[in-house]
Amino acid sequence: MASNSIFHSSSDENSWVIHITQIFNSLDHEIQSIPVCVFHVPKSLSSAKPEAYVPQLIALGPYHHFRPELYPMERFKITAAKRILNLFKNIQLSQLIFELEKLGPYIRACYHKYLDLKDDTLACIMAIDSLFFLDLLHGYAKIENNGEQMSHLVHTRGVKLTKDAILRDVLMLENQIPFVVLRKIFTIICT
Repeated sequence: MASNSIFHSSSDENSWVIHITQIFNSLDHEIQSIPVCVFHVPKSLSSAKPEAYVPQLIALGPYHHFRPELYPMERFKITAAKRILNLFKNIQLSQLIFELEKLGPYIRACYHKYLDLKDDTLACIMAIDSLFFLDLLHGYAKIENNGEQMSHLVHTRGVKLTKDAILRDVLMLENQIPFVVLRKIFTIICT
């Protein structure tokens, strides 16, 4: 095995072969035609000014989800997800994750970079992050319609999160949720 290999052992290599073979066998024409909608910025572009491409406050989707400096916001995202589920009361988070697991190949096809995550992990990330995003949109709609404050956008320490900081991260190229996921979740929670 070469020293610059992505594999740490021969079992990693064998797992990779099995995984790639399963993906190859599971792909159908419909999935192959899904265009990539969440891109990975090459290091040659992002290295000059990483803060322009890497979220600083909150991760959406799998690319930056497990970065330690963003992980404290998971509690905030979970609270927002619970708030949205409580609004609709017709579905549990576990049911939503189960439904999103069925979309695993479609979700993976939307991402430019290979996602080395189990289906249930990917579905959980998509569920929490999508519900957070819907809560964010709901908060903006309340401001637009009623002039209410977004008081729920307060960190556990009481520090007000700015709309600009959240929007900056939400709009980053690598920090996106595929529309197919948002549409599926919205369909499920609204039925």
